[in-house]
Amino acid sequence: MNIIKTYLVACRSYVTSTIFNGFLMAFISSMVHIGSLDIAKSIIVYIVCFQTHNFMYLVNSLIDFLNQVDDKETAVDRTLFDVITVDQLKGYLKFILFSILSLLTLTFYWYGYQELLTFFSLVIFQLLCGLTYTQSKYIGLGYLPFISYHVSVYWFFYYSHSGFLPLTGPPFYYSILIAFGIGISLSGNYVRDYDDDKKAGIITLATYFGKKKAIEIIKFFVILFVSF
Repeated sequence: MNIIKTYLVACRSYVTSTIFNGFLMAFISSMVHIGSLDIAKSIIVYIVCFQTHNFMYLVNSLIDFLNQVDDKETAVDRTLFDVITVDQLKGYLKFILFSILSLLTLTFYWYGYQELLTFFSLVIFQLLCGLTYTQSKYIGLGYLPFISYHVSVYWFFYYSHSGFLPLTGPPFYYSILIAFGIGISLSGNYVRDYDDDKKAGIITLATYFGKKKAIEIIKFFVILFVSF
């Protein structure tokens, strides 16, 4: 149990509520617009997205640690200082990739090659979002992979329910709202991490405009988001 608990804490699994939200939104929109549902497939997708989220968090903790963005005295991210070692983190990354590969194998066995191809494409996209997030922050593009990952979670679930990607109509418009909402949340995190990001030369809304101005901008977008 301690191993499982350490893994969940190290991956900040408590913030994966966005994955559950993606499941619910895809479930509702799929039932309304398509009228179909595949629970078994959705369970596979849920576990895969949970693991790709954990991969995204751990790999970026490792990158920040290796780049010396995070230090033991001031870092907000305490993963590699209070929870696990670098070797344990690397072991977790191997476990995540193995578990995803196992689930893709089950997908092929139960649903065939075409389904595997779509699942594999979405998984690769999510892993690439994880691998590029930290580097993107240094050129002011951190929002892009982060938002893209969370939108892809919704798309992944919608596809698992309906067999179609939400490329048109209301399901596609939901994607835009998800992107907007996630962008606002990420901006709030950037305000929290202002000191570390400023020291590292990372370009975010907060480091570019300053904390006070960034908070005002976030408030404006929150009001705009709620009005939708």
